[in-house]
Amino acid sequence: MLAKVLKKRRKELGLTQNEIASKLNVTRQTISNWENGKSYPDVPSLISVSEVYKLSLDVLLSKNDDYITKVKHDYQLINERKKARHLDLYMLVIVVLIITSAVISSFVHDEVSEKIISILALLLTLALIPMSYIRTLLFYHGDSTNLFVPKVSGLGMTINPNHPIGKVFWIILFVGLVILLIHSVLII
Repeated sequence: MLAKVLKKRRKELGLTQNEIASKLNVTRQTISNWENGKSYPDVPSLISVSEVYKLSLDVLLSKNDDYITKVKHDYQLINERKKARHLDLYMLVIVVLIITSAVISSFVHDEVSEKIISILALLLTLALIPMSYIRTLLFYHGDSTNLFVPKVSGLGMTINPNHPIGKVFWIILFVGLVILLIHSVLII
């Protein structure tokens, strides 16, 4: 276990937790938490620990399944946050395009152009629904059992896609927009 290795090696080196903390630019409490198994150093800190304790990473990581699991979990969270940032950017672009189409439609006065712009806005909204669904799923991970949860960004509430009724609502919303889009296309 990493905690035991750290504590044992610090004592072998004749160093206090304060001295180690100073060398690693962390608090004494952080060292204490590492030695008691309450938390683990992140990867960059672990490399510094390896240098200060004069131990190879192999020695520090051998038989430390908890730490390996924590690192895998951390990287999974980092990847999810990257996906979420990309989704946020795509959704922002779509919202800007929807607003732009609304502004353009106020200047267009022929019926065909208005319908084409309306269909474009519906298509963009249709693309926004699954992105919003996925973004909310990434944020809540099934953590909440409430039907209504705070929005991922901005003020207000949204329907929880992890809730059974919430899933039905999202499907109904998507199908409703598809029907509206088909109807709009058919009346051109």
